[in-house]
Amino acid sequence: MREKIYKILNKTYGILMSVSFFAGGIPLIPFIIALIVGGKTGEAISVFLSEKYYPWVIILGPITMAIEPKIIT
Repeated sequence: MREKIYKILNKTYGILMSVSFFAGGIPLIPFIIALIVGGKTGEAISVFLSEKYYPWVIILGPITMAIEPKIIT
């Protein structure tokens, strides 16, 4: 039973860690677009990312670390 729980947690941890990693890097493209576009549109893109997107990414990281499976001996 412990090994089954470990395998499930390990798989979930791997998936969430991958999602967290890519979620942190994905906003690079909109930030570059915001720099190119500039003005109020670029500002709106940057404000959206910082106020709506990043809080979810910041919450996802600790949740991922909380379910990290420990090695069963």
